[in-house]
Amino acid sequence: MAIIDIERRAWEAEHGDLTVFGTWLLTNGRPSMVLLPTRRQTRANAAIPCLVPLDIAWMWDEHTGDPAHCARTSMQFTAALGFNECDPRSVIFVTSCIREHLGDLLRQPPAPQSDREVVADAIAVDIDTGKAREAEIMTDV
Repeated sequence: MAIIDIERRAWEAEHGDLTVFGTWLLTNGRPSMVLLPTRRQTRANAAIPCLVPLDIAWMWDEHTGDPAHCARTSMQFTAALGFNECDPRSVIFVTSCIREHLGDLLRQPPAPQSDREVVADAIAVDIDTGKAREAEIMTDV
């Protein structure tokens, strides 16, 4: 499961009905590309954000990637974004937008630490050795 904040964006591009932007996974701080419809959705027909995490971005490369993964995932993304997954033009459009922004994803910096604040201090003591370890617990704001 991936958790993102769609308001935090490192970069953004609009391609007609599709907006592509870079953000960070809140679970591990790793960069991720997000695809969303450009127009706002109502709650009844809300689109699902589609993610391309940096860790699997290589699969989308046109020359060295995994074409079967791209085709399958592009169809799923097309449907999740509210486009017609049976229309090859829509599927190719989604694939092209992802491939066009792979470089942006690769150049995306780590998650900014300035957006985090300390919410607690933790001390763990090993009962066998008595050794204490301290850490700050942080949250995104």
